[in-house]
Amino acid sequence: MGAMLAIRLVMLHPERVRRAVVAGLGANYFREHQQWRDRIAEAMLAEDSTQVEDGTARKFRLFAGQKGKDRLALAACMRASRHMYRPAELKQSKRPVLVVAGEKDAIAGSPFPLAEAFADGRAVVVPDRDHMTAVGDPGYKRAVLAFLSE
Repeated sequence: MGAMLAIRLVMLHPERVRRAVVAGLGANYFREHQQWRDRIAEAMLAEDSTQVEDGTARKFRLFAGQKGKDRLALAACMRASRHMYRPAELKQSKRPVLVVAGEKDAIAGSPFPLAEAFADGRAVVVPDRDHMTAVGDPGYKRAVLAFLSE
């Protein structure tokens, strides 16, 4: 959800952004997934994660059930409407954007199409990682630090 916020911030207030990292988002950004988001939101609301049959939805439920997380707020965020920018709109952004996704991230898809939509977009694939594990990977952290240090 942070990746969506980062894109919105870059587009609406570019003067406040020097560089942006968009993680866990990729080619699937350009597809509407309201049904999928509703399924994830329902899973987050389940009292018991073992009741969630869909494997991907269960992973989100387990994440949302961690200490310090607010499952109700996360479910509401998943259901909220989102402004999706078309590639031509993203191309107008002149800020450098790093798009990162795990190699096995079926939720995000490849980071390359989204990175290519930005005027100064770059893509990084984190090997052998999925949607839930890419951000914690040391390779992800190195790529982000290098990008932000430029």
